[in-house]
Amino acid sequence: LWFRGHKNVSYKLNSGLYRISKEEEIISNKENDIFNCFINYGDMYCSKYNENKDWNALFLMQHYGLYTRLLDWTDSLVTSLYFAIRDHIDGIDACIWVLDPISLNKSNQKLYEKGIDKGFDNIGLLSVDTLPQRIKKYTNYFEQRIQIGSFSIVPRRNNERLISQNGFFTVQGTSNQPLEEEVKSKEKVFLKKIILSNDFCLESKDFLKISGINYYSLYGGIEGLCYYIKNELLHLKLDNL
Repeated sequence: LWFRGHKNVSYKLNSGLYRISKEEEIISNKENDIFNCFINYGDMYCSKYNENKDWNALFLMQHYGLYTRLLDWTDSLVTSLYFAIRDHIDGIDACIWVLDPISLNKSNQKLYEKGIDKGFDNIGLLSVDTLPQRIKKYTNYFEQRIQIGSFSIVPRRNNERLISQNGFFTVQGTSNQPLEEEVKSKEKVFLKKIILSNDFCLESKDFLKISGINYYSLYGGIEGLCYYIKNELLHLKLDNL
């Protein structure tokens, strides 16, 4: 099972890309702009990817805050709890979503094309090496305007944050629906929401502290260390004197 924490119980399972607009034309154009800007300005970060450069660049973009059609998941329940309560707003319930990634992929009848893709009749977890031919190149999403449902993918652990967060992704489909709405009619998809009460969120902060789950343990790097010291260890706040 994969888990995803939301600080607000009302938040939908929408990727960053689908929070920009509700219009398909705008979404496609923005996806094009974001990806090409990153590839052009940040090629030094992507040049190490000799194979599947598009998708590996996309994983990198997601973990450093760009808006993509990826949605972050983890197979660590305590990691998802951290993200649910890190920026918890007192008085508002949080939640953790639970997903069976294989059941999601098996429900996506149009993921593979018979006669073109091998393994279309035995869909399990996907990686960049086993993607359908029509999206072997991620750019087909906005260059060919393909129509495809959401699916789960196991990324290569090619950056520190993916490793420390036990990260996985769902790739949002082109129906312009959040995942929970897209799978409503698919009875075999396991997707559940666990509501975390306001009191539970407040109490869980101590549990995460003694469990060693914090910003630095999940993000790593000197940036993660400085954020942890400033905001979670010493709770430093500036005052304009």
